Amino acid sequence: PFFYFLHIYEPHAPYNAPEPFRSASRTAYDGEIAYADSIVGGFLDHLRSRGVFDRAIIVVMGDHGEGLGDHGESTHGILLYREALHVPLLIKLPKARDGGTTVDTPAGLVDIMPTILSLTGIRPPSSLAGVSLFDAKADATRAIFSESLYGAIHLGWSALRSVADARYHFIAAPRPELYDMSADAPERNNVVGGERRTASRLRDVLAKIPDRPAAPPAVSSEEAAKLAALGYLTSRSTPSGSIDPKDGIAHLVDFEHATAAFNSGDATTAERELRAALDANPNFTDARIQLAHVDEATGRFVEAASAYREVMARDPSLAEQVLIGLATCYLNLHRLDEARSHAEAARAFNRGGAGLLLGRIALAASDARAAERHARDAMTDRHYTTAAMLLLAEALVEQRNATAAQKALSTLDTLKQTNAQRGKAPVQGLELLRSDALIRLDRVDDGVAALRAEIQQFPQNRDAYGRLAAVELLRGNSGAADQTLEQLVRANPTPASYELAAKTLEHFGRAAEGAAFRARQRAGGQPR
Repeated sequence: PFFYFLHIYEPHAPYNAPEPFRSASRTAYDGEIAYADSIVGGFLDHLRSRGVFDRAIIVVMGDHGEGLGDHGESTHGILLYREALHVPLLIKLPKARDGGTTVDTPAGLVDIMPTILSLTGIRPPSSLAGVSLFDAKADATRAIFSESLYGAIHLGWSALRSVADARYHFIAAPRPELYDMSADAPERNNVVGGERRTASRLRDVLAKIPDRPAAPPAVSSEEAAKLAALGYLTSRSTPSGSIDPKDGIAHLVDFEHATAAFNSGDATTAERELRAALDANPNFTDARIQLAHVDEATGRFVEAASAYREVMARDPSLAEQVLIGLATCYLNLHRLDEARSHAEAARAFNRGGAGLLLGRIALAASDARAAERHARDAMTDRHYTTAAMLLLAEALVEQRNATAAQKALSTLDTLKQTNAQRGKAPVQGLELLRSDALIRLDRVDDGVAALRAEIQQFPQNRDAYGRLAAVELLRGNSGAADQTLEQLVRANPTPASYELAAKTLEHFGRAAEGAAFRARQRAGGQPR
């Protein structure tokens, strides 16, 4: 006997199914569905080939649908209409028992666990909300519960809750809705005014279901005290505004446009649209967090920290999302005590991420041994293993002795070999750190080769060019250094690249050549 859970993610935005599914489908979303069907079909074929299919209980279900603009929502997670809630549910019993039967009794995803338990002869715990769908006593009049808290938590809108029986669907919102699904499957005609008795009945059903949004992650009393000391832990409630999500959904498009602009490198447009969204709705948490990201990306760390603090002030339960970002801003501002206190508070939510940040803070404070300790602590979180190994190597190199440098090189070589064995892509910064360790061990030629490998693999890594040019200048190879800096500005024609080239040359007493790079940047970055 075995239990196997297969979760496929394909019918999710962005809709980009592989061929031939995309071209053979009417829409990009249909292509995703066709691709998902093929994956499930291949899995079922595999069960048949192993002689398992005929005797197996197989349950196929969707977790949600997509709005696709039917009520203004393009994807899912905010509104509670049928296009998102009414999902497929198919059950195949051993030996094709009851094959082809359709059951009209209302069913919910909470019913799947007790159904499987009952079919395998296990009594479901009485505490389960669902029922076995093969229970002859299943209530044909029961109502299925749904809720969405996303709008309340992230957008400053009202939460939504609903119940649907075999015919009617009632949505509790600032402006309540009732739909007769038998006559109005697309849910276009709100009949709450004409069906007051039905609406009242379903409202009473909904009132019996506890309105208890999930609590924020539990923290120890020590971590709670740290948050309180920072002035944040003043509330544990989930905020909920008065904006009806069906009225606010159109404004979400502006936020999506701002996000797309930011992702394409247009920070100016992103900032303008995000500020407009916040002017219209100050409780739009996701917009405020995204604005902080824009400020960080453009080097405005004071403004980013202010945005993060505003998020925390409005809803301390979002500490998990913003503490790391806030601590990173303080690190970039070299306000190390504030960075450290916020990173320590973040450990309750994200041990690996906080450990990496604490290690960076230690390096900024010239405490390489503390950085090593934090890196080793972060390595215990498997989600951060690679980044933690890079930090560990950097901390070891910064200890400035041959023994530590050899440990750093061994750490990096282990990571490099492991990734190669697993078929993973090269890691940015790995060869750069290898060069530091190799040069520390007086293996300068090997260090130069590592820097060239970093540039070949990651031509956008400006630090590798600067480091290679510096090494060549130290070795007296001014021509090779000049070629490297020219390669830098050609591969990365940005003001930051020209500035790095200028500073590198000035550091080695070549002020005129450095000034020439700055002049070229002011003239539009034309190559020499």
